[in-house]
Amino acid sequence: MHNSFNCPLVFSSLLSSGLSDAEEIRKIKYIEKACCKKTRLKILSYEKVLSNAVKKHFDKLLNEVDQKWEDFAKSINKEEKKVYETCQNLIKEKDQPTIKLAHVNTEFVPGDRSIIPKLVGSLNSVTYPDNPLPMVIQQYSTDVRRCNNIIACPDGKSFWINDKGFKKLQKVKPTGEVMKVISNFDIGVNDLLLMPNGDLLLCLVSNQSILKVIPVGTVEVIDSQYNVSPLLANCVHVNQDKIMIGVKDNGPLFPASGPRQVIVMDHTGKQDQVFQYDNQNRPLFAVPACIHSNKSNTIGVIDWINEDCEGRIVVLNQEGVLKNIYTGHHKINSNNNPFKPSDISSLPSDNFIITEPTNH
Repeated sequence: MHNSFNCPLVFSSLLSSGLSDAEEIRKIKYIEKACCKKTRLKILSYEKVLSNAVKKHFDKLLNEVDQKWEDFAKSINKEEKKVYETCQNLIKEKDQPTIKLAHVNTEFVPGDRSIIPKLVGSLNSVTYPDNPLPMVIQQYSTDVRRCNNIIACPDGKSFWINDKGFKKLQKVKPTGEVMKVISNFDIGVNDLLLMPNGDLLLCLVSNQSILKVIPVGTVEVIDSQYNVSPLLANCVHVNQDKIMIGVKDNGPLFPASGPRQVIVMDHTGKQDQVFQYDNQNRPLFAVPACIHSNKSNTIGVIDWINEDCEGRIVVLNQEGVLKNIYTGHHKINSNNNPFKPSDISSLPSDNFIITEPTNH
């Protein structure tokens, strides 16, 4: 039995692709890390399979030894009885018996450990394309004009979808080739998230101080315990035991005339931290429009800088210290094609992934 695990080969000399060295290194690092994680999972999975197979074989050997002893014990007991009866008869005849008993010992001979690498498998160096094409598995039609948000429910069968412009929030379930509507709410939602208990938390388009909630299993829209008064909630994100809310003052969006912050609360609604300024006391945000954090607790905030939704990604550590600002891809974004991020999430590699509706 032989199993082969694929492990990518990274060349020390970078390919001259027109990308900057730093970008090329980041790309190679990401591919290498993702492939190595996949390879580790394959190895660990096969380790379990092989361990179970080895244990099964050892159990079989032990059972064979036990059976051999049981068969031998029965045979020897039978012979002992015969010998005893023979001895009794010979004693009567005043003679001594001569007993000869032949038997075969069973012993364990260890296997050849040199075949272990062939049995376990090996690492092969292979190359992967830099940009593997995604594959569409299934697609469904809905009656929303534009899906600004989509969230998978814990049941693994239904979703929340949101059309902010046409003020339509739906809970839907894939059926055939369409999304069957389970619940429908005619409300304008800027941002939404699913809480660990299944409640849906909402920031309304009307920019209220109190976030709304649809409790799991209901069709009610009620006030939550999260209140950012006197500021207005614009976006929301949950990170383990913390709630992060992007807020603004009650003045016009642009130019900014008051506080633009990310407020961090616990699940009871108690405020823990406020992110507003960098280490040079400059505002971090113009309008925080979307927030996400990865497994390393690095925080990515979409910050819109004008009314056309042009923006940037403000990257913070978990204490709110500025780490980086991303303003788009130099080959895609320009003055004629500005960076307009609309949503942000993270990959298993902990990198952020950003959607930009004006580009593919």
